[in-house]
Amino acid sequence: MRGTTWTFAAMGLGSLVLACAAMVPALAQEGDETIIVTGTRIDSDDIRVIPAITRRIPADFVLTDLICQSASREVAERRSDVRATYQAVLALAARTSGVSLMGGQLGESMIPMDTVQFDEIYRMNTGGQGMFSLVLRMATRQGDTFPRITERITAFEDAIPLTGRAECFVGDEQMIGAVGAQRHREALLDDIAREVRALQSRFSPAVVELRLQGGRVQTQPTDSLALEIFIPYDIMIKAEPQR
Repeated sequence: MRGTTWTFAAMGLGSLVLACAAMVPALAQEGDETIIVTGTRIDSDDIRVIPAITRRIPADFVLTDLICQSASREVAERRSDVRATYQAVLALAARTSGVSLMGGQLGESMIPMDTVQFDEIYRMNTGGQGMFSLVLRMATRQGDTFPRITERITAFEDAIPLTGRAECFVGDEQMIGAVGAQRHREALLDDIAREVRALQSRFSPAVVELRLQGGRVQTQPTDSLALEIFIPYDIMIKAEPQR
């Protein structure tokens, strides 16, 4: 299926696109220092209240599903078409700058390709077509825009060599992500510490108390290629104890 159309309409502060139905949960993966957050279907009712101290960082990549399937009536031919297309997708990704693939499904469990086997991901869809799906990761470039990334993803889709009655297309939903979660966490903690010191100076002799809510970096998209990152916290200002 060629010529996929993507819709990406920006909203106001704290959201990324005009909502469809419900928010897809954001993922924070600090083990590999990668932050991934929903890129579409964000409902304004689900926008979380963020603290005063945040940082806005550019997205390093965009993720979307890549689905390939075959409508051949012959079972063996259908599987053969999809297998050949799978190998073609891997080869094309290997020689295309800025493109990488992952197993799994967008927004759920995503795993490295070196752990993926074709026989494990090949299945029949509800229409009786043999298929597989992967997660396509497209790196951003300096000065990038979402339409430019969309063009590169569409160009990759169109360049896939197809076998028999196979077809490939990308999903309608996207996610954006950034690397270096730990580096951003340290910077956020420094910002919060400065805020606490400033409040202590302003309200002295009152006591300023800080409570971090877990200390993990959380994210919220701000536009098509940027994320607002923060660490949830509470600040309380208490009157100086009576002597």
